[in-house]
Order: sequence, then C-alpha cells, then structure tokens
Amino acid sequence: MKNNTVFLSIIIVSWNVIAYLREALESIYAYPPKENFEVIVVDNASSDGTPDMITEFFPNIVLIANSENVGFAKGNNIGLKSAIGKYILFLNPDTKLLPKSLDLVIKRLEEDSNIGAIGCKQFDSNNKVRNTCRQFPSLLNQFSEISGLAKIFPKSNIWGKYLGTSFDYTMAQETDQPEGSFLAIPKQILNEVGPFSENFYMYYDEVDLCFRIKKSGRQIWYFPDIEIFHYQGKSSGPVYVHMIYESSKSLIIYYKKNKGMFKANVLKLIISIVLASKLIFLGVIGIALYSAEERKIKRAKAIAVLRAIAGLPYDS
Repeated sequence: MKNNTVFLSIIIVSWNVIAYLREALESIYAYPPKENFEVIVVDNASSDGTPDMITEFFPNIVLIANSENVGFAKGNNIGLKSAIGKYILFLNPDTKLLPKSLDLVIKRLEEDSNIGAIGCKQFDSNNKVRNTCRQFPSLLNQFSEISGLAKIFPKSNIWGKYLGTSFDYTMAQETDQPEGSFLAIPKQILNEVGPFSENFYMYYDEVDLCFRIKKSGRQIWYFPDIEIFHYQGKSSGPVYVHMIYESSKSLIIYYKKNKGMFKANVLKLIISIVLASKLIFLGVIGIALYSAEERKIKRAKAIAVLRAIAGLPYDS
C-alpha cells in the first residue's frame, strides 16, 4: 500500500503546444510510477485552449495559468514553488514517456544520494537517438562549434564532445549537462543550489543549473534505460535565426555568470573573429557554393550571433 509521500513532482511549462502537451500528459498516466506523484502544468498564456483542455481532460493536474509568457526558467520556478514531491522532473511538453521511465527515475535517485540530476535516452520522431548530453561550454568547444569543426569531426573527443556527438548513448555514465527537456533532480538539492536562474529567458538555464549542481559535489548521470520520445520542433527562416540570437545571448550571460567577465570577453572575441572570417568567405567564394537563399540564411545567422554577443537588440 502506498504511503502519503509524494515521491515525484512532474513540472511542464507549455506555450501553444496543446496537441503535444495532451500526448505528453496521456503518456504520464499511461505509464505512471508505482509511487505517489503529481503533475504541475505552468501555461505561459497560451492562446490555443491549453488551460481548458487540461481542466476538461486532466482535472487532477495542478494548473498554473500565467497571464503572460514568462519564459522557460521562470515558468519552471513558478511550478517548483507549488511542488511537494521528494524529486522533481522538469519535462518538456513535446515529449512522450515510455514504460517504466518514471519508476526508474525514482529508483535511481533513491539508490544513490550522490546523484544530483538524471538525464535519459531520447528518440526523435524518426526513432533515432538524439544527442542530448553535452559538455559545459568552454573556449575550446565554443571555437569548435562556431568554426564548424564539431560538424566536420563529430566523433572526435576533442571537437565532438560539446554537442554530444561523441557520447556513447548505449551506456550509463556521468555527464556534464543532459538536455533540460527531461531533467530529474532531488528537491533537496534544488533547495541547496537554487532553482533556475531567471537571468536566462530561454536557453542555457539548464546548463547553468547543472553547473551549480556539479559545483556542489554531486554527480549528473545519463541512464539509457530511461527512455522518452522528444518531438523537438524544427524551425526555419526568421524564427530559427531568432532562436540562434537568443541562444547566443544566453551563452554570454552564462559565461559572465560562471567564468567571469574576462573569459566572456575572450569568448566574444573568438566568436567575432570566426564569424567575420565566415562572412568574408561567404561574400567572396560563397557565391559559387551556395544558392542566394542559402547565403541569405547563413549571413542572417552570423549577424544575429554578432548582434547578440554585442548586446544589440534582435533585428528581424
């Protein structure tokens, strides 16, 4: 017989993804853990009927309906304030759980008090394993990423580690930062190291949180037998460029916060030199290699990054 302890609080922040969210919630109740759990949905002022859908079909869920889109970090922190579980699972709305995943999360956290966070194996819509375990940002791996070396040598332990392309997703092992789409953390640790930093509107908030967890002496683990589907949306054109801008802006915030102003300025210099070189290449030789539309997108991406690291507003 179950005791009254709530072992797991599942927090989902949603914004205009009603179909994905409903599938995610259905998967939770199709494969619930044996122990007591709760589900908290923080809706960021969706206009697609999300709150009404939850009220009608999932009346037992704790629904927090924000009057505005407060972003991922603040949305999760709002949910965290209401959570009463021993363990917290931050879950994206565009995911679908597979059998036994929630039981395994609780089991692993119960077995080892040294574990500060858990990530899982994620499959995309084509049933391929996604690269979800990354290194913390460093000057070397950011040069690898911005220069394109990470894509040229994806399996290299030097150039491919940041994006997780050289990570062995078949074996349980420690990692720096699993993707925040599925991140399980003991609530006691969140009380110690603090919740998501609201300096980040989107991107790098989970990187910063994992950095603080590791800094506290805890381990972060990836377990391949904990499995989900993650239907990560693929944006293109202006939306994709804006995402790159926001990601770059958050990278600099992360670096200033955790590495200091000097290293943040070195990083900005590295990025600026590499991207300036790419823009010159694009203008001189790119005409022969890429179509006009491809050149336009590449140029827009580079300029968006440069504006972000310079602290300039996004220009669509």
